[in-house]
Amino acid sequence: MNKEKKLKIFNEIRNKISNEDLRYLMEYTDMKKEAWEQLIKQSPSNEDLRYLIRYTDMKKEAWEQLIKQSPSNEDLRYLMEYTDMKKEAGEQLIKQSPSNEDLRYLMEYTDMKKEAWEQLLKQSPSNEDLKYIIEYTDMKKEAWEQLLKQSPSNEDLRYIIRYTDMKKEAQKELNSDWRNKLEMIKHE
Repeated sequence: MNKEKKLKIFNEIRNKISNEDLRYLMEYTDMKKEAWEQLIKQSPSNEDLRYLIRYTDMKKEAWEQLIKQSPSNEDLRYLMEYTDMKKEAGEQLIKQSPSNEDLRYLMEYTDMKKEAWEQLLKQSPSNEDLKYIIEYTDMKKEAWEQLLKQSPSNEDLRYIIRYTDMKKEAQKELNSDWRNKLEMIKHE
């Protein structure tokens, strides 16, 4: 079917097309521009826009619209994890009062590691936060040093031994004199 005929049919039904179908048209047809214009008229959800950023060549337009609609931190984490707009999403996320989870994503998926780390320290990272950073980012050394300051439990140390490449350091701490004495008390 030629473009003119498609356009005629599209114009006849445009007000009945769902956002999901418009996303499909943008991803798989030559009706991208028309489908985009209709989607904007129909108030796309943030999910619609994330989809377009991830799967279509309408990334720039969808990003600009998402910013106008105030993306949630979850929207931005999704974009950092699944798209090539990591930098843009990370820069927006750092402005939006990021949670510790958000900061972990910044450290894992963007080049904003140092900035996110400094913010995380201000927000008092939990041992869970630090174990995640040790396991999934290249900020292992810094997170390990902070974990030691926070008196990790034996369970925390066993986690590090089992799931990370900092086994030796955690094993050494686990084998420390006071921990051995505690284990002897527990098992007598």
